Amino acid sequence: MINMVVGRVAIVTSFIFFLILHSSEAIIRGGNHLHVGFYSKTCPQAEIIVANAVYRAFNEDQGYAAGLIRLFFHDCFVNGCDASILLDSTPSGEPVEKKSKANGKTLRGLEVIDEIKALLEQECPGIVSCADILSFAAREAVVQSGLPSYRVPAGRRDGLSSRSADVLGNILAPSSPIDDIIQSFTRKGLTIEEMVVLLGAHSIGITHCKFFDYRLYNFSSTNTKDPSMNTEFANFLSWKCPCQGDISLDQKLASDPRTRPIVQRMAFDRITWSRKFARAMIQLGRVDVLTGSKGEIRENCRAVNQ
Repeated sequence: MINMVVGRVAIVTSFIFFLILHSSEAIIRGGNHLHVGFYSKTCPQAEIIVANAVYRAFNEDQGYAAGLIRLFFHDCFVNGCDASILLDSTPSGEPVEKKSKANGKTLRGLEVIDEIKALLEQECPGIVSCADILSFAAREAVVQSGLPSYRVPAGRRDGLSSRSADVLGNILAPSSPIDDIIQSFTRKGLTIEEMVVLLGAHSIGITHCKFFDYRLYNFSSTNTKDPSMNTEFANFLSWKCPCQGDISLDQKLASDPRTRPIVQRMAFDRITWSRKFARAMIQLGRVDVLTGSKGEIRENCRAVNQ
């Protein structure tokens, strides 16, 4: 009997330690008051409205999926997930984020966010932030691309500023050194694995050359191509994924010793990549968010409230 009691105490103690450990991790990585079901009472149809709008947009143009995910990424990486990338102007008069060369005409999905905001203002005026709309829309873009859905913690508020000058130091060019790219992610509280997984969404919905080109070029000291691949198929892939002379970000990820094992692992396990991608998107959505009384709930995602 004593042994049974001691055993149970040990189990309970271990469980409490487990909870403390994982709660601490949650606080460190995402202590920002976001939670799933944030609008369950104030605007219960919010996520359904977003999902339906993204579904309609995707059926009109499948390019909106990648566009919305990229929009979310570029917003979160510049001063946090505060919908500052959506602003056309601010009271300061400075050029806004969307005017940056890294954004500009390459941004897609802005009109989808506008439509969603208009629908939500009809449903529940002044309740759902543009930052949360963007986060929900990115999730629905992932779903429309054929990946599993995931639950999005919400409660973000919208930022009051947006500066084109802030983009350059946060959105790095693919030609940047791999060390700089890794540091840009770790500064946001994201791991190297999360970085690789997120960058796997460059052209979400199709398989990237980077996930298998190491099997086509310099596979080993004795074989250029992976001998386990069908020869005709390998030659076809070599034609589709030519080995370029300049080193792209994709090639860096596939060759750097810190990232190569992750790329190889994900290349052979799409289910694991999908699961980790969902988790990485959730973590990305926690970067430097505004909550509580910080920021505002914009009436129009393109302008701060008057």
